[in-house]
Amino acid sequence: AYEPADLEMSDVPGQVRRLRPAAAEALREMFAACKEETGKTLLSVSGFRSYAKQDGLFQHKLRSVKKNKAKAMEYVAPPGASEHQTGLAMDIGQKHKETL
Repeated sequence: AYEPADLEMSDVPGQVRRLRPAAAEALREMFAACKEETGKTLLSVSGFRSYAKQDGLFQHKLRSVKKNKAKAMEYVAPPGASEHQTGLAMDIGQKHKETL
């Protein structure tokens, strides 16, 4: 049931942007560096996830791989084993069409 008390919204584009302060700052720096160095815009996809949210994602993946736990774990960490629950992890994507 662990949930960090100091989560904050990171001011980067995308979804589910709650992280611990040090991770949020590092994310902002990384997004800015990517934009400056490559011209590409990164998008946050999923930051902090509760145990319950991670369990839901894992159960969904289990169903999609016909209950093969090893196969599911290739894609999704089981609840209680995901760094997302610490508020220190972020899944990142890229904006597909850039207008320069």
